[in-house]
Amino acid sequence: MSVVIVDTEGIPEKASKTVAQLLEEQGLEAAFVMVRVNGEVVRREEYSTCKVCRGALVKAYPFVGGG
Repeated sequence: MSVVIVDTEGIPEKASKTVAQLLEEQGLEAAFVMVRVNGEVVRREEYSTCKVCRGALVKAYPFVGGG
């Protein structure tokens, strides 16, 4: 399983971004990844409201299809 570590070091001090914003900046399609922030799974419907601060550990797990 491939994991994409999303960089949060670019977030300014005392600021935050949403998971959706971070995914967009990484070129990841929200519909095709599962996200954990500091080890906690974030529900897809919360991507646009879940705030992430600088230094948070964000991992995106792309779904792999096939047959």
